[in-house]
Amino acid sequence: MSSIRTLALSAVVAMGTAASSLGQANPPVSNTVSNVNCGGGSGDLQRAIDNAPAGGTVVVRGACDKGPYYLRKNLRLTGFRGETVLSGGGDRVVDVIGANVRIERLTVDATQNSFGILIEEGSSGILDQVTVRNSQGAGVQAMLASYAGITSSSFINNLYGIFVAGSSNIWLDDNTLDGNQYAHIAAFANSSAFVYNSRLTNGNIGVLIERMSTGDCRETSSTGTRVPVCSCPAASRRHRLEATRSSRTDPTCAATCERC
Repeated sequence: MSSIRTLALSAVVAMGTAASSLGQANPPVSNTVSNVNCGGGSGDLQRAIDNAPAGGTVVVRGACDKGPYYLRKNLRLTGFRGETVLSGGGDRVVDVIGANVRIERLTVDATQNSFGILIEEGSSGILDQVTVRNSQGAGVQAMLASYAGITSSSFINNLYGIFVAGSSNIWLDDNTLDGNQYAHIAAFANSSAFVYNSRLTNGNIGVLIERMSTGDCRETSSTGTRVPVCSCPAASRRHRLEATRSSRTDPTCAATCERC
């Protein structure tokens, strides 16, 4: 097991043997089911998502490589484990925006991306039997999210496996995190995450807890260049990890650092 290092207790991470709140935040249920087969590029997953009613289910098969895919309504996105693979260009493969979603039984290949799955401000979601691999940043990132339950999922060969910033009620149960280069689980900016029955192997840091508040300036030399990195106002926080990785700094964030 990877070593566990605690940097500051502004985030809360609890580790135990059972999770009691993983069932909350289930999206409303509709009887409408939409089927998409991306085999051969013939299926249009984003169109099916957009056309599905709130609370509906989108069932997807095959390899869908036209991401990013945006989930802007309460929805269930379900695949066939071992068959359904989502990928695409841009800085994320799946983006949950102001919605309550459930994503299950699929793989996200984020080889070209900074994020596999991004759960944005005010959103909530459950990930079950999901694999996210090869992200240049976070396999899944919860940014100012209100809730996320991640169960029976795998995060493999990302920079971070699971990255939580300014989010509450993050429940992790029965997950496998392997080969994530920097940290398997990272919690920043007054986040709370509860970790149960999870396997953390072949990584630099098991669980990383650190405070980042506005005006807190840091530097990184991971790319050979010392780059200012700091916490930004809510609208700009999503850029912080990308700035660290690519030596680009969000203008708002840079201005904040200059005042430190």
